[in-house]
Amino acid sequence: MPGDGDVVFKTRWLSLDPYLSFAMIGSGSGGASWPVQGRVIGEVVQSRSPQIPVGSVVLASGRWREWNVASGADVEVLPVDPRWSDTVHFGVLGASGLTAWVGMTLAALQPGETILISAATGPVGSVCAQIARERGARVLGIAGGEEKCRVATTHYQYDDCLDHRLTGLKDRIAVAAPQGIDVLFENVGAPSLDPALPTMNSGGRVILCGLAAHYRSADPIALTNFRLILRKRLTMRAFAWTDHPDLHAAGRAWLTDRLASGTLAYDETVSHGLSQAAQAYVAMLTGKGLGKHLLQLAR
Repeated sequence: MPGDGDVVFKTRWLSLDPYLSFAMIGSGSGGASWPVQGRVIGEVVQSRSPQIPVGSVVLASGRWREWNVASGADVEVLPVDPRWSDTVHFGVLGASGLTAWVGMTLAALQPGETILISAATGPVGSVCAQIARERGARVLGIAGGEEKCRVATTHYQYDDCLDHRLTGLKDRIAVAAPQGIDVLFENVGAPSLDPALPTMNSGGRVILCGLAAHYRSADPIALTNFRLILRKRLTMRAFAWTDHPDLHAAGRAWLTDRLASGTLAYDETVSHGLSQAAQAYVAMLTGKGLGKHLLQLAR
């Protein structure tokens, strides 16, 4: 039974995010209820919180199951907008979009600079690219496969995209960025960071957003070109969007305006049913699909 101030909600959507791999290690095989705590969207069916009426659509941290209970103080009531799906609050209007906005603000990207973005067609990288284009930068991406690279240049406004599945990534980065790289927006880790370091300009900035290639392993992360960080006087800044609440209002305003005007491109890859959770999650980790990965539980 819910306690005072709690809400019960029927889970509609699960957000599939790489960082959840930490919680999944040793968690079992899934089933009707996964012991994974992640971001969920649901409809309130019972409320003991005077601020949250029944029927509200809420974003919360919840279990991968059909029903969840949460404190009303810990859920966000989402605005209902017929122009887009509630799921944009996972992606372009939520954590993904704000991560891109905060990271690009910290990067202090200047007109005429060159930025390289790994995981170029993911929910964060794709928004980063569009912010960078608006700021007058040359935008390069790294993605997995010819089709993703095509989408990056035709849909997300990249000037060029490099397929990391092909050999010689370090040399291909150097060819694509003859003036060097000023900012590396890193979502993956060593597989893209290491080959990019030789092309970084002196005084360049590495914005460390994620380590998707390393979440499932506790092995040491090796960098052949680590010495270049010192030799080129590079700065590396790790961040989480939640660390910078002072930037959120401006980010939400920019993202909402661009989404409403139809100038912010985004994609969602949707799987259906809790029985497909494991398959959908592995597909996301292995680079299948585009944009934000979601699991729909109920309509």
